[in-house]
Amino acid sequence: MDLKKEIKKLQRLRDQIKTWIGSSDVKDKDPLVDARRLIETKMEQFKVCEKETKTKTYSKEGLARQEKLDPAEVAKQKTTKWIADVIEKLNQLVEDREVEIERLSSGKGKKTNKLVIEEYNTYISYHKYHISKLEGIMRLVNNDRLDVQPVDDIREDLDYYLEAHEDDDYLMSYDEE
Repeated sequence: MDLKKEIKKLQRLRDQIKTWIGSSDVKDKDPLVDARRLIETKMEQFKVCEKETKTKTYSKEGLARQEKLDPAEVAKQKTTKWIADVIEKLNQLVEDREVEIERLSSGKGKKTNKLVIEEYNTYISYHKYHISKLEGIMRLVNNDRLDVQPVDDIREDLDYYLEAHEDDDYLMSYDEE
């Protein structure tokens, strides 16, 4: 009810300012025009606020408002989708390597392929490490405990890791860090 009183007061003040603007007694009308505009913007804000508070949750407008997401929520969804995609790719790489290890370790070539199997196991351990960290990051982002900006900052690094994880140069730099 206090808002209603305040809006009535603003209406009265606006009307008073309008009469002063129309009067020939006042020479400098610019401050009055500015004050009137300010009052009208405040009244417009009240109108929007009142409409939002009176909108019922399950009305057409209420349901349409729920569909509109704020930019932060859109960024969060985009980031979590990207993280889920990276996790899926890493899981696929792990699965592919495990199949390859299974193929190499069966039969006669078990001893000759020992170095390749060790290398694949190293890749798998790196991938699983990244998967576990990314799952934790995704939970933090979903629970609003971590902002999306730091996650977006590492996006290029993870994409590069997905592309170059088997390169010898990349592995050497990975071990140095």
